[in-house]
Amino acid sequence: MWWRNVRHLCSEVRSHPELYFSGIQPTGVPHLGNYFGFIEPWIQLQKVRFWIFGCYSSSVGQPLSLESLPSTTKMVLAIADQHAISLGPKAPKELRRNIRLMAMSLLACGVDPSRTLLFRQSSVPQITQLSWILGSLQTIAQLQRLPQFKEKAL
Repeated sequence: MWWRNVRHLCSEVRSHPELYFSGIQPTGVPHLGNYFGFIEPWIQLQKVRFWIFGCYSSSVGQPLSLESLPSTTKMVLAIADQHAISLGPKAPKELRRNIRLMAMSLLACGVDPSRTLLFRQSSVPQITQLSWILGSLQTIAQLQRLPQFKEKAL
């Protein structure tokens, strides 16, 4: 029966770890748009993924401690410093200052380093290498057919 396949698929999906990856450009101190559009939803996701899905003790009804959770959820957040320079040249001193301000702001807003891996994009050279490879596989003609590319190119 078809529902057995669905049950099997659901159990397979639950058994694999989830990975959330995103990045934010270091533009200095985040403004309200940064906070309400990205930071606050990230913090809520950070809380929800660790406390809602199956994390309550059936005997006492109390939340389990973070250490006792079978953490299959990984959250990775990049401070996208290389992406920031794609919008125009930045003085190295200003960029370093903005990276520090963004990191401090994210932590002050509630990004928990015990639940979210926070790193600087330029500290992982494989990201640039992968970008070069993927960029070499895609032609401008192919990109121009994508609405997202057209919006950014204008």
